[in-house]
Amino acid sequence: MTRAAALSLHELSYLCGGPRRAVLTAVLALCQSEQLEIGADGRAHRLDEVGWGDALEQAVLDVVPSAGLELESIVDAVAESKAMRATRGMLAARGLALRWFPGLTGAGRRARHEVLTNPPEGLRRIAVLGAEAIQDAQLRRTLTDPTYRQRLTLTPCQTVELTP
Repeated sequence: MTRAAALSLHELSYLCGGPRRAVLTAVLALCQSEQLEIGADGRAHRLDEVGWGDALEQAVLDVVPSAGLELESIVDAVAESKAMRATRGMLAARGLALRWFPGLTGAGRRARHEVLTNPPEGLRRIAVLGAEAIQDAQLRRTLTDPTYRQRLTLTPCQTVELTP
């Protein structure tokens, strides 16, 4: 098993894209588990008041009120959270990230290069490559293009379906 394959989804996303990518994958994982929906307007809405999942996913759920919240606000809040620091700490404990400063160790850079060379499938692919790896064009635009979200009128939420 490669070093990157042993990482959790959120560790992998942090390794390949930093804290903002880790929040994105947490949001998408919550959509897959039907705890969150992303509207075409770029707002996330909770579907279940009882959260479950890992610490980073719980941090996402904790910042989303019942009325929903803009994705950018979720990313900003959770990227600086205790759960994100713990995710980075796990990478540091594995020798992949620097303990006190942002950045990767030589082993971390090699692990990232290894997984970028041969990206996995499903949600782990998005963790490695970012939102550009999302196959659904509308969802990809919703997550990556703020001008697209501004042009939309408020529409019912869409359910995110990602193939494994």
